[in-house]
Amino acid sequence: MPNWCDNYIVLEHKNKRKAKEFAKKCQAESENNDNAFFYKIARERAFVIHCEYDGANTLKLCVDSAWSPCTETIVELERKGFELVKGSYYEGGAGICGYLLGDEFDANDFENIPADIIETHGIEQAEEENE
Repeated sequence: MPNWCDNYIVLEHKNKRKAKEFAKKCQAESENNDNAFFYKIARERAFVIHCEYDGANTLKLCVDSAWSPCTETIVELERKGFELVKGSYYEGGAGICGYLLGDEFDANDFENIPADIIETHGIEQAEEENE
């Protein structure tokens, strides 16, 4: 059984129709929980837990991915015109966290993890539970 990596992703697309279409697919994935949508994009085992769409160009996603962050999917989405506005991940089993397509941190070195990652992923709570 894999360790699940918690991903928080904010995407934008200049084309409102494409953003809306992608949001519909993400919302369906979160309801069906079938692990197929991100696999179809970039062959990553991941599923959308929650999708929030602003009705225009911006989507906020909570995604669980197996073993590691879903970076290949993000790269493929950028190739299709999406912009990664914000993205972070936390994989407690492997002891890593960081920014999607950016810096990685040792999740066990709590003092050196950026505050926004701690807050977004509840790492402080996980740290307290492990003590």
